Parts: sequence; C-alpha cells; structure tokens
Amino acid sequence: MTPTDFPQSNTVFTAPPDMDASQVFDIPAHVDEIKGGNIDGSLVVTVAWLPSADDLAALNAGAPVFVSMVGGLMPHMLNTSIEAVWSNINEVPS
Repeated sequence: MTPTDFPQSNTVFTAPPDMDASQVFDIPAHVDEIKGGNIDGSLVVTVAWLPSADDLAALNAGAPVFVSMVGGLMPHMLNTSIEAVWSNINEVPS
C-alpha cells in the first residue's frame, strides 16, 4: 500500500533528519483536535493508503490488515472514508 493525498489533508509527514526521501514515503495527513468527551483536546491523525493490485488480491483472498501505532496505544479504527473516521469524533473536516 502507498500513502495518498486526500482533500482534507492539512499536513505532510516527511522523512526525519537522518533519512532521505528515498528511504521513506511522504505521508499526507489530516490532523485535528477532538472537541468534547473524555479525550477533549487530544489530537487525531488521519492518513489514507491506496492498496496495489497485489494488496487487493491478498485482501480478497482473506489476508488480514495489520495496523500498528507508535506510543503504546491500540490502533483505533480502519475505514474506507474520512466521513466514517470522523462521524463519531467531530464534524467531518472540509
């Protein structure tokens, strides 16, 4: 899978100083703050990935999707639209 831009993206994560663009992807993202609830003020980062034909074939054959997070938190959700991601958090970003 490769990261892809999307209309709501408002930042791009780039290579850290000790790496260059040939070693990592730039990753467009939407970063926003949760408003309300018991995690008010927490940041949410949303990224979009495009599966390759090989990825789609593997998924259609029943392969799992693995999601990892840095920081010890469990990955929260995987959706096919930004509207689904934000429907339970805040208004959908425009």
